[in-house]
Amino acid sequence: IANALDVVKDPVTGNAVCRSVVNGSDTACVPYNLYKQGGVTQAALDYLNATGSNGGFTQQSVFGLNFGTDLTRFGMKLPTADSGAGVSFGYEQRVEKLSFQPDDRGEPEREPQLTDLAPALSIAGRDRGNREHPPHPARSQGRCPVETDPGETRALAYRS
Repeated sequence: IANALDVVKDPVTGNAVCRSVVNGSDTACVPYNLYKQGGVTQAALDYLNATGSNGGFTQQSVFGLNFGTDLTRFGMKLPTADSGAGVSFGYEQRVEKLSFQPDDRGEPEREPQLTDLAPALSIAGRDRGNREHPPHPARSQGRCPVETDPGETRALAYRS
């Protein structure tokens, strides 16, 4: 694209040509004129046209496990309450993976590729958490009814 936009006057013919044609670094270059209606010719489009492809994937795996119970049947309740204490414990694990593979830049004699215009690097990664989002958050919570009035229950609760 840079070659097609870098246009100078041909010293021999006086026509507009790519600087790379004059200095010999890219003799196939065709000027791409953005400033004139009809200035973008089919030859300019053919020069800039490139095929390309890329592939990749993203994956997220989540595993969760939770246990909970009401401890009333074990006698864990205050005399002022109708129901007993309850507890809940949980565990969650999340793993995220990604991969991106742009087309291969290959050998010089191959067809033009999309990455010839803007280099792209292959990437792959896996995230199991960081300081702000730990990889294996464990959760727990509990409640303990303190007293029960008709139509109202007051309880202490805990969550982590």
